[in-house]
Amino acid sequence: MKKLFIFKEMAEDSDRTRIVFVGKTGNGKSSSINSLIGRNEFHAKASSSSVTINCQKVKANIKGKRCLIVDSPGLYDTKISQPEIFDKLKSVMDLTYPGVHVFVVVLTVTRFTEEEQKTVDFISDYFGDDIRKFGLVLFTKLDDLEQDDVRLDDFIRENEKLKAFVNQFGRRYIGFNNRLDKNDPRMQQTRNAFIDLVDEIIRNNDGRYYTTKVFETCQKAFDLKMKKIEEMNVSLEEKTKQMEKMSKDHKEAMENNHKQHLAIIEKLHEEMKSNMDKNRRQMAEMNKNHENEKKKMRAQMEEKLTEIERETSRKINELSERTRIQLANKDQQMAAMKSYFELAMLRRRSSSSSSSSSSSSSSSSSDDEKAKKDNLSHSRRSDGTQWGCSTFPKKIPELRIKKLLNLSCFDYK
Repeated sequence: MKKLFIFKEMAEDSDRTRIVFVGKTGNGKSSSINSLIGRNEFHAKASSSSVTINCQKVKANIKGKRCLIVDSPGLYDTKISQPEIFDKLKSVMDLTYPGVHVFVVVLTVTRFTEEEQKTVDFISDYFGDDIRKFGLVLFTKLDDLEQDDVRLDDFIRENEKLKAFVNQFGRRYIGFNNRLDKNDPRMQQTRNAFIDLVDEIIRNNDGRYYTTKVFETCQKAFDLKMKKIEEMNVSLEEKTKQMEKMSKDHKEAMENNHKQHLAIIEKLHEEMKSNMDKNRRQMAEMNKNHENEKKKMRAQMEEKLTEIERETSRKINELSERTRIQLANKDQQMAAMKSYFELAMLRRRSSSSSSSSSSSSSSSSSDDEKAKKDNLSHSRRSDGTQWGCSTFPKKIPELRIKKLLNLSCFDYK
């Protein structure tokens, strides 16, 4: 009886326009359905946790159109596993037999984040790319834009990723302000605009709808994809284990190498320390030998200097003695020259006095003899020998005589 009732209900709903609301948890699917049908049929709550866990459906007449609206569980909910979500979505297809005319993807007028994109990809994975032909985008929290005096068209145009996403649905989108009263004329205008978009989708698809067969095909593709992902995860886990093992082995090898290097470094350090001590001792020994050599060389130099001083003193004494003798000889030569010139002067004077008397002549002769004897006595050398006139030149330059005797210029023969 229960199965018969279900089939009978399906037959009654087959002539209705079947609409399914999908979206991320907390985007306001239930609130939007309540605003659309004009009554609080579903429990709605502003929360990040999913309120709609099981599929719910409601029948309503909107703008004269008999509709069957289904609220699906919140997608991308971490509290529900993927197999559970898939079972819930399969029940959506059972509730909308023989198929869905329109999918409504619910988003909020906030930044189109990476999580939003993953939600859209999530929907495509479950329902396939055909959902874009049967879908439209519904933006909730339109009142936030109205407070900032921003139009929905401008909001979409400013976000390139969101703009590209809306274009995938043929630029079919609408905004809902779920805070409006259900009887507010603006809410009625929103309902009419929504039904117009639904009619446009049905016309574009020539009355066709998203069937259970297409969903089952997508399910098989999704299962195959999940199987590949699981295989990849298993392979990744194996590779991760291998990498961990390799990392562990590498770490152990690095630690062993580190220990070996430390041992080598310590050994080299000890050798360097030993060599430095040895070099230090050698340097001390070399410095000691150098000091001894310096002392020895200093003593030799002092001895050499003493010998040089003695030799120099001896040579100076010899030179002084020779110089003294030479000076004495010079003095004797000067004395002899002086005597010679005095004798020459006497001869000159004697030759000029020829008119003197004989007595005077005899006395002069005796005087000359006496002077001659005196000159001869003065003309003896220091060694007892006599200076001769032949020792001196017959003519001595007048200038030299003048310098030697400080005499006035005179003529001589």
